[in-house]
Amino acid sequence: MRIGGLLLAAGASRRFGRDDKLLARVNGQPLVMHAARHLLALGLERSIAVVSSEAVAKVVAGVMPVMQIAPNKGQGDSIAAGITELQSMDRVLIVLGDMPFVTVHDMQAVLACDPAAPSCVIAGNIMMPPAAFPASNFDYLAGLTGDKGAGSLLKKLPASSLVSLPSERTRDIDRPSDIKGPV
Repeated sequence: MRIGGLLLAAGASRRFGRDDKLLARVNGQPLVMHAARHLLALGLERSIAVVSSEAVAKVVAGVMPVMQIAPNKGQGDSIAAGITELQSMDRVLIVLGDMPFVTVHDMQAVLACDPAAPSCVIAGNIMMPPAAFPASNFDYLAGLTGDKGAGSLLKKLPASSLVSLPSERTRDIDRPSDIKGPV
């Protein structure tokens, strides 16, 4: 089975202030690099990052191929662009560039679920990335636009497709005050 990795790193960082949150230093490296390195550690067939910022593109391009989209596009546009690029894969794992506390082990656990169905992380009652999707979902994902992500495919997953994680590991970085704790 050919598995691809998709790093979503094209957000506008609106709640972070003037700076791009993906470039904020967390444990000595840009925030986005934590998710990028964890994704690469999986040794997948092919991984790419979808970015909108030139500065983020330069940082991530040092470790993986980058696909740049126009600024101010939504998560749906990022997913669609990445899935279209990874169309030859049998399955794609999607991770977010602003979730540095998700571990390689967590990503492996999502991939260990049934490969014929979507799978994702759940914290409390909230289903979220990392999430894996089989090729049977690619047409739907490639048609996403705006702020609509892949949540509708995750809403009614059975427990066997969910990886329960503590909310501390699934938190994303939206504001400078969110940067705390070990990565």
